[in-house]
Amino acid sequence: MILLTAGKFCFMNRPILPLIVLGICTVCLIGCGSSDDSLMVREGHLVKVFYDEKPIGGVEVRLYNVSYVDGDEPAYVGFSDPSGSAYLTPLGENSPAIDSMQWKVAVLSDGDGSWMIDPKYNDPAKAAMEIQFGGDDSSADSSPTIRLPSGAIRSMAR
Repeated sequence: MILLTAGKFCFMNRPILPLIVLGICTVCLIGCGSSDDSLMVREGHLVKVFYDEKPIGGVEVRLYNVSYVDGDEPAYVGFSDPSGSAYLTPLGENSPAIDSMQWKVAVLSDGDGSWMIDPKYNDPAKAAMEIQFGGDDSSADSSPTIRLPSGAIRSMAR
């Protein structure tokens, strides 16, 4: 019930002006967010992930020492965004330096559920993929690229 008393609006004898102001402030604050990915702070070592020569997002990238033994934990992990960029960060304080070292790569599905990566690529021993950072032939402008082999992605649609 809205009453008009002495030139003021009241809602059940309570001023509604503070509620209106609160509502406007809430709407303004919600609208202040930015969805621009270029404003995101990204840390770690950049790799690009491609499938069929197109960048692919929703892929978890794991790096293991070349001397991988079954059961070893990954040293670095990152997740690719829709542009195929994955920023790998160390999992522990004792992770070796990433530069100038050869790494075994494993990839897992982290997508929307409409596709999955063939489980053999989840195991660095079976995936047969390797990558190197900071090698003699790399420039400061380029980042290592992981190209998933044909057939590595399976559709979940029936």
